Amino acid sequence: MIADVLSVLRWCISLASKFGRVVFWRTALIVFLTLISQVSTLLASFLPLKVVILLGSERMPSYLPEWLAAYGREPLIIGLSITTIGFFLIHMLSERLIVVVTTQGARRILAKNYKMVLFENQEEIAANAYLRLSDALASVVFSGFALLGIFILYKDMALLVIAYFIVAILMFLSVVRSNLFLREYLEGKFQKIITFASGIGFFCVFFYLVADFIFFEPPSVFVAIVSLLLSRQLLNRVAAFIRDVNALNILRVKIDALFFHNKVLLSNQSKKRKSIWPLFGPDIRKSWVNTIFKEIVQGWYGIDQIRWHPSSVNNLGLLRVSGEKKSENYLIKLYDRNRKSLALHELDLLRDPPDGLLAPQLIGVTTLDDFPCQVYKFQEEFLLCSLKDARAAVAEIKKQLLTVEPPKILIQRYQRSKAHIWQRLCEQKIWQLNIATCTAEQEQQVAKLMKQWPNLKKYLAVLPLAFVNPNMQAQNIMTIPESNTFLLINWSRWSLEPIGVGFEIDRIGLDQLERSLLAASVIRPSLSDVDLKAVELSALVAVLEQHCIRQQFLEGLKIVCRILNCLEILEQKTTNKEVAIESCKLVN
Repeated sequence: MIADVLSVLRWCISLASKFGRVVFWRTALIVFLTLISQVSTLLASFLPLKVVILLGSERMPSYLPEWLAAYGREPLIIGLSITTIGFFLIHMLSERLIVVVTTQGARRILAKNYKMVLFENQEEIAANAYLRLSDALASVVFSGFALLGIFILYKDMALLVIAYFIVAILMFLSVVRSNLFLREYLEGKFQKIITFASGIGFFCVFFYLVADFIFFEPPSVFVAIVSLLLSRQLLNRVAAFIRDVNALNILRVKIDALFFHNKVLLSNQSKKRKSIWPLFGPDIRKSWVNTIFKEIVQGWYGIDQIRWHPSSVNNLGLLRVSGEKKSENYLIKLYDRNRKSLALHELDLLRDPPDGLLAPQLIGVTTLDDFPCQVYKFQEEFLLCSLKDARAAVAEIKKQLLTVEPPKILIQRYQRSKAHIWQRLCEQKIWQLNIATCTAEQEQQVAKLMKQWPNLKKYLAVLPLAFVNPNMQAQNIMTIPESNTFLLINWSRWSLEPIGVGFEIDRIGLDQLERSLLAASVIRPSLSDVDLKAVELSALVAVLEQHCIRQQFLEGLKIVCRILNCLEILEQKTTNKEVAIESCKLVN
């Protein structure tokens, strides 16, 4: 740990040396302006306190210096008030100049290096790095002067501050050395812990000051107040220095690539981030898999075989596990920390799945080193679907999903947190299609669709809902040979959408949709009165949404005409139905 800290400090010194060589005067000016800003802030926060004290007393406080008391009470109040405003304006002006000089300095360094554009927002990152390093240098200079000032005014308080720094550093080093968990926790909450430590240091100084005034021989009140304010600023600047250095270290690879000639942009392979992948090593996985199964599976006898299973989601690892009993076939999913939301979303569905859902049986949920872990069981032996059979399997799965009736409770929970397609796709996104229009006819079609959008939403909103799973790649489809059925093993991105969403919109796809709807209506009564044109409209709108998301506006324009035709047919049917109802009323 100490070696890591020293390495970071050496790197910061080399970076400061680089800046000093290329933009010395700008760097010096930023440090000077930062010091001016800090001193102005200190005085702007100190002087109002004196004004309030003067306003609350009928005579001059005895602890004020004689040269100030000589001005008189009212002139002193007015003068201090004006001075406070002046210091605040100096602070604001200094901060503005710091931004201007920093931007110029960063551009100068980048231009001096003659490098290509490496990544997005590199000028902003360069300016931010330059500002943070300059701010860190200013913090060092200010902290040195502040500590010297406290030592001259109030020696005991200066010694206390130094002792607090030593104790805090020793405690931090002992904690990170003794406990790996605490080390990871401290690294994750580093910014908050530094701020908290700064606050604790200030309260230690404050309590010492109170104790000194009660039990010992304190200095004058004026000296005590100035020393206390200097201590507060000193602790804040030390905390700011640590935060700045940490922020620079996080972007170390990019900063090196921007500012050093002999450095190129590489992935930060040296960054130590705990991930799931070391747990899948052949020499490790058997141990933790066995431990998990003893916890979850009753009467577990042991592992017969562990095989890796391909995943369609980044940072999600899958293992197929066979037990010593022939009928024991399991699937383990281990999610990385940045995939916890996917794990929770899948659990929302599979903890209590609706009847007929094509998913394996969830038998246990646990965590492994804070990584979400889920265990599924297959009642029969399962095989990975081949690429040759994947298209037919997807068609069959979509057909089967139409037959599954989503529970009302699940629909309510879903609608409270997520949007359906008619809520996501709005007139503003439809307007973007105008970017690709070439003819007046296309512009008229887009305008007509935007005008008809409220009616379109009305037709989609009344359609029954069905489960949609976008992860229908071959590696996510399991074949059960004995029953000749399919299962989807990845439900991390499931959604509830109006029936028709997810189907292809070519002739073959629409024919498949019609056949699937007719077959599903026999099993699911809520589909019996559904208009096929409304379902086709749903499928078309879903594809249009994907084109808009991918900015494929030309392809989207090709669908607009078909959507308008569906709307026209549906409107005509609605009109005919209303006329028929009115006729029946007249006859009766």
